[in-house]
Amino acid sequence: MEDWMEKQIWSIVRIMDGSGNILELDEFNTQYNTDCSIETYKKVTQNIQSALIQLIKNNLLNITIPRLHKIKIDYVDLVNEKCNNKFLRQYLVNTLYPGRTRSTLILRDFDKSEISTIRTKFLKFPVPPKYKEIHFKTINNIYPSNKFIRKRFKFEVENCHNCSTNVETTEHLFHECETVQNLWRSLHNLLSSKSINMDFLSCQNIQMGVILKNKENEFLVNNLIIVTKYYIHKCRFAKSSPSWSALKNEILLFQRCLKKIDNAQAKKLYALIVTLQLS
Repeated sequence: MEDWMEKQIWSIVRIMDGSGNILELDEFNTQYNTDCSIETYKKVTQNIQSALIQLIKNNLLNITIPRLHKIKIDYVDLVNEKCNNKFLRQYLVNTLYPGRTRSTLILRDFDKSEISTIRTKFLKFPVPPKYKEIHFKTINNIYPSNKFIRKRFKFEVENCHNCSTNVETTEHLFHECETVQNLWRSLHNLLSSKSINMDFLSCQNIQMGVILKNKENEFLVNNLIIVTKYYIHKCRFAKSSPSWSALKNEILLFQRCLKKIDNAQAKKLYALIVTLQLS
């Protein structure tokens, strides 16, 4: 019986079939590729107590294979071909950043040609990259206002630092707050005094820019909107209230920088700002 151990026949279950019955000698020899004699086999099987055989048989017949629940992500089986890298990435983005806004919804009131202008034209403006970054974030509604941060990251945040009463949304920060409204009103009055006739800047104008028939006026106004938005952004992080006098100084400083840039767009903008006679 030494070869039994070599063939892993060390348990009663090894000489039973799936129903708990003792194997016939021929089945045993075939299954384990051995040549056990009938005397040896009977000596082993007849010494197994019937109660033990019945116990093992009951266990074998009553074994239940646990059925695991299918793993699904957003109602799609993990092993489904639809559950690819693109699907998983989109699911994680939607789960981790539930406050995302589709820029197509923000731009739904514009036609295709206007959308292309809004999205790309400011990139060629002679303003610093940081100015363009703030404008880009407001266009795509991803500026990190307090409401945006609270909605996306669940942080506890404060109200508007200017009025201390309203929730600081992007719209409130750059347009709706009374302090900021005074700023835009002063800028609008300045432009009107120089015969640049246009309606008072709406929230959409400030977020996206303006589209005017006079393209030189459009170029000037959109650059001033970007400069003003960056100034408001600076005031927010400095916890200071924006003022018209400080904004004029900001524009004058920007004007002096433009004067030193040897670029057609910069020269054009410099000449237009000079006509405003801020100093």
